[in-house]
Parts: sequence; structure tokens; C-alpha cells
Amino acid sequence: MSQLVFCENGSSVDTVIVNGEIVVESGRCTRIDEKEVLHLATRARGRLDLSIQREIAAAQSMEPMLAQMYFRVFEKPK
Repeated sequence: MSQLVFCENGSSVDTVIVNGEIVVESGRCTRIDEKEVLHLATRARGRLDLSIQREIAAAQSMEPMLAQMYFRVFEKPK
């Protein structure tokens, strides 16, 4: 029981039945169009891409200062 609860990630699930209806078969969802979901997710990512790039650039500009502060605090005494 604990193996299923704590260690399973879902990759070994082949079929899921809910209320007598197969909702996953051969590891694939049967009730949604997975290609359409992927298409919608890709479009959403495209709308977010510019703001994601700005946030990455801001984080990268702060990284040297944060690293310096981190090592000053956590550096072992010599």
C-alpha cells in the first residue's frame, strides 16, 4: 500500500476506470483531445514568452550579487 501511495508516479498506470467508464486506456486519456490541449498550452506559452524572458533577465542580473551575499554568509571560516 505505501509503495502505491508514496512511490508511484503514474508511469506504470495503463488503464483507469471511473464509475464503470474507461477514462485512461493504454496510458492515454480517452475523454479529452490531448493534441488540442497541447495546442492550447503552446499558444498560452507563446503569450507568456515575452514576460518570461524579462523575468529571466532580471533574475540573471541579480544572480552575481545574491551569490556573493550567500557565500559571505555561509562561507566556512578559514
